[in-house]
Amino acid sequence: MPEADKREQYQTRYATFSDTDANLSGGDILLVDNLDAEGQITAIDVYATENVSIILQADSIDNGEDALPFDPTVATAGSPAPKFTMVGKSEYSVGDFEDPAIEVGSRQQVQVQLAPSVTLSDPATVAVNIRVDEHLG
Repeated sequence: MPEADKREQYQTRYATFSDTDANLSGGDILLVDNLDAEGQITAIDVYATENVSIILQADSIDNGEDALPFDPTVATAGSPAPKFTMVGKSEYSVGDFEDPAIEVGSRQQVQVQLAPSVTLSDPATVAVNIRVDEHLG
């Protein structure tokens, strides 16, 4: 876990996802980010109008693939490892720079996914914001 005085060595980027039950089902990947260097999900904020289970997981990026930020078409090994799970309804806010939600090594794709068992009723909304810090220095 990095100390705050090392923050200038990291590149910060943000991603947002929001959708309704009509377009969502269990197992859907909501957000991805591809890290070339080691990094972390510094913060994740989730809003859900009903009970959901959100899984943060990491998968290795295939050799030869560019680790383009937030590109879901980047090929991975296909065996994501769960790193963190949130279950429930309403709002969650997890992590900060010195105590991140998850940390991953280099050449990893971080995925934010609805658990396969999630079934949403009408109307339901899920929104996710993540802050990703990738080590550059």
